[in-house]
This record gives sequence, C-alpha cells and structure tokens, in this order.
Amino acid sequence: MGISGSVHSSSRKAADFAIIALLIILPVATFYAILATAGPSWDIIARYFDGKTLMNFIAQSGSPHALSLQYALAGESLDSLRYYFEPYREPVSAPVFALLSALPGNTILLYMIAVFMAYAAAAWFLGKELGIDRTVMLAALISPYAVYFFFVLNGGEGLAAAFAFIGIVYMLRRSPAAGLFFGIAGIAKYPALILLPMVLLLWNRKKVLIASLLALAPIVAWGIIDGVVWGTPFSSYIQSIQYSNVTAYAVTVSAAAIAAVVAYPAAFAGIGAVFGRLRPRLRLGYREKVVAAFVALSLIGYIAILPHNDPGTQARYGFLFGASLMVAAAMVVGSVVRRKPGVRYIVSAFAVSVLAAMLVYVMTFGNTAHTRYYAPGGANSIYAYAHGILEGLGYGNCRIVSNAWILMLYSGYDAYSPYIMYADGEQARYPAVVFQEVGVQANTTPLYSRLRDMKIAYSDSSLTVYVPSNVSCYSYNET
Repeated sequence: MGISGSVHSSSRKAADFAIIALLIILPVATFYAILATAGPSWDIIARYFDGKTLMNFIAQSGSPHALSLQYALAGESLDSLRYYFEPYREPVSAPVFALLSALPGNTILLYMIAVFMAYAAAAWFLGKELGIDRTVMLAALISPYAVYFFFVLNGGEGLAAAFAFIGIVYMLRRSPAAGLFFGIAGIAKYPALILLPMVLLLWNRKKVLIASLLALAPIVAWGIIDGVVWGTPFSSYIQSIQYSNVTAYAVTVSAAAIAAVVAYPAAFAGIGAVFGRLRPRLRLGYREKVVAAFVALSLIGYIAILPHNDPGTQARYGFLFGASLMVAAAMVVGSVVRRKPGVRYIVSAFAVSVLAAMLVYVMTFGNTAHTRYYAPGGANSIYAYAHGILEGLGYGNCRIVSNAWILMLYSGYDAYSPYIMYADGEQARYPAVVFQEVGVQANTTPLYSRLRDMKIAYSDSSLTVYVPSNVSCYSYNET
C-alpha cells in the first residue's frame, strides 16, 4: 500500500471513529438533558421503584419466603417509600435497576445508558452478521424515535429490541439458541412475544423443537415465579392484560403515531437509495427471509395493538415494528455502500444531524417554566407545592392518596396508589391530592367514587386537596 493509500485508510478510520462516537455521545447527552429539564417519565420511575424494592427487600430479608415477599410487594407493609412494586410490568428491567441502584449517581440515567449501550452492542453484533458496515448499522438503528421511545419513555423497549437482535443473529446462524433470546425479549417487553414463531424459519424439525423449548424456558420460569409469589401462575401476564383492558379504549388510528414509527427508517433508506442510485431488485435469500419475517410479525403485533390505545401510546407500541424497519433500512443502505462506500458518510451525516437537532430541541424547549414546574424533583415543582399546601392544612407528614402517586413518591413524599385497597379501608381515611395536568385521570381510579364523600380543603387550577370526614394521619419515616 502506498503513502496515499495509507493516508486514505487512516482518514477513513478517523472519520468512522468520529461518527460512531457522535452516535453514542449525542443520545447519552440527550438522556442527561431530558432528565435535567423535564425529569424522568412516569413509566421509567415505576421500573426504578420495582428495582429499588427488589434490592431493598433482598438486602433486608436475605432469601425471603413467598408470603412475606408478596406482602411487601403489595404494599402491605405500609412502607410505600421503601416498597413499591407493580406486578404487571415485565420482569427483566427490575433486576437491572436493582444492580444499578448499588452504584453512585442517578440510577435512572445509569439505566438509560446501560440499556442504550446493550442495544448499540446488539445492533453492532447484528450488523456484523448481516455484513452491513458498522457506521451504517448504528446510524440506522440509533434514531430520535429509538432514543425517546426505547430508553427515555419506558425502558423495556430497548431491552426487548436488543434481545430480539441477538435472537435474529442466531437465526441467521441457524442456531436454536435464537429461541432463548426471543423468549427473553418477550419477558423484557410482552409484545415481543409475537416474535416466537420466527423459530419456524430454522426449518429443521429438531432445531425448531429445541428453539421452541428454549423460547418457552424464560417465559415458563417467570410464570412459575408468579405462581410462587402471587399464588397464580402467569399472574404478571394476566394482570398486564387486565390493566391494558382497563386503561385502553378504541380510538382512531393516529397517522402521526404511525409516522413517528416509519419516518426515520423510510428517510434513511430513501437517502441511501437516491444517492446510491439503487435499482430495486427482489432477492430473497435466507437472511432476507429472516428480516422479512421480523418486519411482518412486528407489523402484525403492531396492528393488533393500535386500535386499543391513544395516539401517544400508539407511537410507543410501534417499538418492535420500528426496530424491524430500521434493520431493513440498514440492509438497503448496506447494499448501496458495498458499491459506493462514500454513501456511508451521507447517511451518517443525516443520522448525526437529526440526533443533534433532537438534543438542541430538548435543551431549547425542554426547560420551559411549565416543564420545570411539573418535573419530578425539580426546583419549585408542583409536588413540592402540593406538599407545602398539605403542611399548611396540617397534613404535611401524613400519607396521602394521589392520582400522581408515582411522581410524588419519586419526589420524596409518602403517596399511596388509589388502586391498592386494604381490607380494612384504611387508605380511605388518607387525604387525597388530585392534580389537574399530571397523573392518571381521577375518574378512572377507585379514588373517584370516594371523592364525593370528601370535603375540598384546597383547590386551584393545578390541584385539589380532598379530606375525608374520618381523616387519619399515617406517618412513616423511611429512615
């Protein structure tokens, strides 16, 4: 190789390194900016508490027997700041949060980064197996949609997508181990269970049987744990379905929600095809069939979910379909790059630009006065404001029931979920704080039926404090 060739190779390596560094750094900076300005989302806070409960309970009880664990996780200990657990959520994120809670720093930020790095590593692994340029693969799969919906909003989607990618790698290797990773993806986020039929593409009966058993292993194991802890096998699955049926309602399918899922992979593939002058050619080898099955099954699962959720949730539950489209887009651009290597820099520049635009948007518009006011733990937040009102009414150290109990708990106040009911009705004697713009709708909870019998102790445009006639003050000191 001549001097010019060596310089060209060094320049390409430097450019690739810079692109990959930006594709990693920009999302991590966005995670930090979102948490600093708007605070964590409701769902990721719930996952944080699941992990915190798991770690605290094991640390205190060693290896607890099922009954005591059930009481603690159900809140029967009355220690809501120490124990809060939502049994209908998928289990994989809880032990991840539990492990990270032992480290210094913001546990939620650490979780976002850890899951993001696992997702990026799985994408790299899949790209290598598909023979796609690494910068192209990461540029295709690290999109603003993925950053927000996979890691910021909930946290289970990124884990499920990462395990699905690894499962696809083993499918491409025609290994039954694919089934195990599809099964883990299914308990990282339940909609990923739709991927289990992919093992049929192994064709060999013995391999399909082994892959099926491996896929069922983590699912059945979690079902057994459910039975031991809660007394009903597969209780988490059952409660998840019941919860979805309660909170979901038939709505018009949102074009904006679908656009959020498909826009980035369509633009990414389109840019690569235009600049590479790609002529569409239908070639269905084994790898194309595997990716096509990934797209088709994800689409079926998405269509099944769409009519039962509001527009915001419709975009969120497109996570698996979005991931499959991003993989397909990477394959399209990857075929172009093999003929025209320079196209990798065009699509990489596009990816870096949209990620940078997302970060600028968050930093510019995410720190509005309204966002600061409603952010959990933020200065002058609405939760501190509510606590000040309760102190003025003489209930500052009392447990309260709230339609935004998750956010109140995260802000350090002793709030109680209106969905958990004690047999003796004790929670009916707690003061109630109903927020107007945050939390679940009060008229969708058991709390609503009790509000009619309470007197309004305080009310303004942001919240209302209700007090029952037989009010009692339960005070718990976590320390």
